[in-house]
Amino acid sequence: MIRVGNLIFRYTSLPEPSLRISDLSIPEGECLVLCGKSGSGKTSFTRLLNGLIPEYFEGEYSGDINVFGLVPGRDSIETFSKLTSTVFQNPASQFFYRKTEQELAFPCENQGLPSQSICERLNETAAFFHLQSLMDQDLLSASGGEQQRIALASSQMQSPKLLILDEPTANLDAEGVKMVRNYLSKLKAQGVTIVIAEHRLDYLENLGDRYLYFEKGEIAHCWSQEEWLDLTNEDRKKFGLRGLHLELKQFYEEDSCLLGVSTKRLQLRNNKVNLGQIADLHFPKNCITALVGLNGIGKSTLAKILSGIETSDGDVNFGKKTLSPSERLKQSAYVMQNVRLQLFSDSVRKEILLGNSKTADFK
Repeated sequence: MIRVGNLIFRYTSLPEPSLRISDLSIPEGECLVLCGKSGSGKTSFTRLLNGLIPEYFEGEYSGDINVFGLVPGRDSIETFSKLTSTVFQNPASQFFYRKTEQELAFPCENQGLPSQSICERLNETAAFFHLQSLMDQDLLSASGGEQQRIALASSQMQSPKLLILDEPTANLDAEGVKMVRNYLSKLKAQGVTIVIAEHRLDYLENLGDRYLYFEKGEIAHCWSQEEWLDLTNEDRKKFGLRGLHLELKQFYEEDSCLLGVSTKRLQLRNNKVNLGQIADLHFPKNCITALVGLNGIGKSTLAKILSGIETSDGDVNFGKKTLSPSERLKQSAYVMQNVRLQLFSDSVRKEILLGNSKTADFK
């Protein structure tokens, strides 16, 4: 069981506490869903549960927190890792090896398991997560969705008593989300305690036992599964949460014939892997175009080519003019899947003004 009482936690770098939890118990085998707006304290709470606070994320806390007999700050990360497994929001940050097979075997090797047991777990896990074709994959060239599946598979290899997940479906396609649900259902049936911080909540329907709504570091609401399912989409919208079921909306195209961005004979490659060729493609002006499809199929590669981050055979036209990659960089903006890779400054103001030739106009 996990118990929390009169907990107050503050990061060293912040003046105010990031968490205040007066009383909370998590029974063994429960699936607990943490929801709420970004920055509300969900991730900080998970960092206490796996011992990363205060050992890796410096701060001070008062009160009591006990995770199956372990106490953050008293017991080491190594001790916590024997009972807990964590899947981070950015899976690449938790990889130790470049190859999928080595990454999956690492947790078991770290625990000193026999080679035969490791091989058996490896085969079972690869089959469950459909990773057979990715076992020799270089993790740095894997798509965001593929990395997420590998991180989930690595947690399975550890056979944890407590599984902590921070937005595990953020990078996954529909098939990947279904796989995560099946995985969590399997672990729940085995009695594993699951704590999951998530914004995408529809796939957790009838899976989460309780839903904790965090607001400014405090648990503002606690819903049972029945109470959660009784909430309407309008109720959830008031809390800033996504609805359980999609609402159909009508979109009207305007000026769709206006020339925007077009391509000819684009060749898509991910490192040395040939993903195929796109003969002709047109993105109309004043329209929003969504790139959809399975993970690893080339969506991010195409977006990087269009914005000039990556090069390719073929032409990319802005209006009637063919632009080189460097010219496209000046006329486009690209937001990455992992935004931390594109933030360089130590404050929001500096980041916004970085590279702006008219910084003198801002005060």
